[in-house]
Amino acid sequence: RLTANYSHLTFDCARPSLADVRVRRAIAEAVDWARMNATVFHGYNVRATSDILPTSWAAPDVPPYPYDLAAAKRLLDAAGWTPGPDGVRRRAGARLELDVSTTPAKPANVQAEVQMQQELHAAGIDLRIKNYPASVLFAQNGPLYGGRYDMSLTIDTNAPDPDNEGEWSGAFIPPRGANTTFLNDPVITATSHAAARTFDRAARKALYAREEARIHALVPAVFLYWQTAYAVYNSDLKHYRAAQYLSSNWNAWQWSF
Repeated sequence: RLTANYSHLTFDCARPSLADVRVRRAIAEAVDWARMNATVFHGYNVRATSDILPTSWAAPDVPPYPYDLAAAKRLLDAAGWTPGPDGVRRRAGARLELDVSTTPAKPANVQAEVQMQQELHAAGIDLRIKNYPASVLFAQNGPLYGGRYDMSLTIDTNAPDPDNEGEWSGAFIPPRGANTTFLNDPVITATSHAAARTFDRAARKALYAREEARIHALVPAVFLYWQTAYAVYNSDLKHYRAAQYLSSNWNAWQWSF
């Protein structure tokens, strides 16, 4: 069953080296995310292009970022980052060095970081792996909410309603909320706010389509996959119903043999 857990690479857009959308887009295009999903994550999961579950009534039509190393290099050139003698790009004497963080309790995420490190090196980016225990990474004063990180590879869970204002609105930048991208975009803020306060489903869907298109254009995150879960049970179990948003035993009172 497809679950509402999605993996994503998030950028701290307030960091000087990541404030330029061309750098974030270059990273999105320099990594072969489809290959990563097929190899590191064994191809079990469904590729993601937004934070709205593809089976939701609000699911937007957003394309994945293409894997295009040449285009990524052109974006970095345009942003003023030129290759140095060691292959790492420089601008105004500073090297393009970035950190990526995850929780080492998930070994596949660490493997994904290593693949990112290799592929971004080909684009001229020196990616350093800097991982933390979950209790540190997600702490109120930790790297994410404290704005002391460059990129994070983590998993979030959505609710049945597509309301995502708390993750993307400029009104919810820490310490006021969970927008750990620190991106304060008026279009995203306005559309996410309006969608959460609109009852007409068609109107809400249009607002989310606009919001997700804007997120895709500004690249505060790259969405990797939606997690697929597997359940094993006896063939004589009756009334078992898998759920996307709840645990596998959500309707256990209805089961019978």
